[in-house]
Amino acid sequence: MIETGTAVILSSDEVRTRAAELPALAEALRWAEDYLCAPHPDLGRAGLVCPYVRVALRTNTIWFTEVHSEQADAAALDARMTELAGIFGGLEPAAEDQATGKALMATFPDVRPGDAAELLGGMLRRVKPAFVEAGLMLGPVFPDNEIPGAHNPDFRPMRGPVPLVAIRVLMETDLPFLDRPLDPPHLRARYLRTYLNRLGGQISASRKQKAEQALAAATSEVEQR
Repeated sequence: MIETGTAVILSSDEVRTRAAELPALAEALRWAEDYLCAPHPDLGRAGLVCPYVRVALRTNTIWFTEVHSEQADAAALDARMTELAGIFGGLEPAAEDQATGKALMATFPDVRPGDAAELLGGMLRRVKPAFVEAGLMLGPVFPDNEIPGAHNPDFRPMRGPVPLVAIRVLMETDLPFLDRPLDPPHLRARYLRTYLNRLGGQISASRKQKAEQALAAATSEVEQR
C-alpha cells in the first residue's frame, strides 16, 4: 500500500485481501481478470481484450485507488485525475523501459451512473490532450459507455460494472485510439504529432507510416476548415 497526501494506492494482491471492505475496487479487479484477460467475439481482432493485463496482474503491477468527492463535478474530478497522473509515474515499475507493464485504475464510487458519461467519459475531451502530451493514456469505464471500439465500431469495449478511469503509458499500439473519427481533426493532429515525437524512433516502419499519413490527413482537414 502506498499513501500520498490525498490517495491510498493498493496493489491487486492488496485489493484481493481487502475485498470485503473495498467492494468497488474488488469489482474493478474482477472485471480486469474476467473481461480484460479474455477474448471477445465482437472485439474486431484476435486475442485478449487487453493483451497486457494478464502479465501485469501476474506481476502485481496494476494499481488501484478510490476517488471520493463530496462535490462530484467535472473540474474536481479532472483535478484528481491530473494529480493521480503525477503519482502514476512513481509507481512500480518506475523505469521507463518497463512502464508499459503497469496501470492505475481509479474507481469513482460517488459518481451516479447517469452522470458517468459526462463526468468520466467527458475526460476524453477535457484532460486527454494533456495526458497524451505527458506520454499517458486514460480510459473511462462505466456500465452504459457508448464509446465505440477501435477495431469494431459496433462494439462497446469500455463498459464495466463500476465507474472507473484507467491510466497507463502511451504505447505503439495506441495509434487507433489517437486517430478516432469521432475526435475533431485539430485534436487528432495534436495526438498524432505527440505520438510520432515521443515514439517515432521506437515504432515499426509500417505503423510510423500510418501515423504520418493520418497526421497529414488530419492536418489537411484542419486547413480546409
